[in-house]
Amino acid sequence: MKNIALLGILAVLVLEAGCTMGPKYKRPAVNVPQAYRTPEPQQATQALVAWQRAMVAALSGPVLTQLIHTAIAQKL
Repeated sequence: MKNIALLGILAVLVLEAGCTMGPKYKRPAVNVPQAYRTPEPQQATQALVAWQRAMVAALSGPVLTQLIHTAIAQKL
């Protein structure tokens, strides 16, 4: 039983040692085009507000109201 525990500990240590990158790891420089970068928070908020306004305009109106009343009347 003691040998199995030592073997398990040794296996964990060997696997853990394989995951280290070492002290000399340096992140490679990557040139990412500006189009792929995350937008500024203000731009993202403005885009969200514009999208929400467009959805409200598209989904509200007499056609939607009539569809809802029809669905309720037909118990859909």
